Amino acid sequence: MLLVFDHFLYLKVNLNNLRSAIVFISKRTEEAISHLFETSEIERVKDKLEIVKGIFGGSNENDVDRCQLAVLKLSNGNLDELEDAIKLYKVDARDLVLAAGFPNSAYDAYNWLTNLKTKG
Repeated sequence: MLLVFDHFLYLKVNLNNLRSAIVFISKRTEEAISHLFETSEIERVKDKLEIVKGIFGGSNENDVDRCQLAVLKLSNGNLDELEDAIKLYKVDARDLVLAAGFPNSAYDAYNWLTNLKTKG
């Protein structure tokens, strides 16, 4: 818990809530984006992925990676399909990771990324 005092301001911030509200794009996710999308689309894709915070709301980096990589896999490098995958995430993130073939853990997603890079 962080308390900030000023002459006219009293701000109470719960750092756990703030941390889960911020989503980072991992190096692995950036690698997948750069393999799947054109350079001109990369920033747009990153912006869209900010909503994808994992099954457990961003509390675990591997969970966030798994969901973001699942969205990217289902997108096939297409922005319209990216939107469809994000819609699926919003309905139920568990269905998303199953559809992408990452049902057990982030390591399923990391294996897919390794294969993507070797084909690349």
